[in-house]
Amino acid sequence: MSDFNASSEAVKQVRAALEKRNSPLGAALRIGVRGGLCEGYSYHLEFYDKQPRDSDNVFVFQNVENDETIEIRILIDPRSLVYLTGSELVWQKELLSWGFKINNPQTKSECGCKKSFNV
Repeated sequence: MSDFNASSEAVKQVRAALEKRNSPLGAALRIGVRGGLCEGYSYHLEFYDKQPRDSDNVFVFQNVENDETIEIRILIDPRSLVYLTGSELVWQKELLSWGFKINNPQTKSECGCKKSFNV
């Protein structure tokens, strides 16, 4: 198993968001884990237009759609990867909400609003 995965729909949505914001070539999605909130930790996602840091873990994901290859990069710092190992970034679309979600097998509990977690 890879340290971190992304579903094909998540790859497609990250690529669409990068294009919509006119990100430079090589831009990525940075995912991190921060302390705080009610359960102890929360996820932080941001678009990152700079070169990866030397310590970053760089994950490259590709989809092929209509004979076109879609590629994205996800950057995770080493400290956050400890909490994200085995996780998958997915695109979730429900009746009243949509967006990125991280399916994390290490999660032991989540707060009621699903904004924070504990491992």
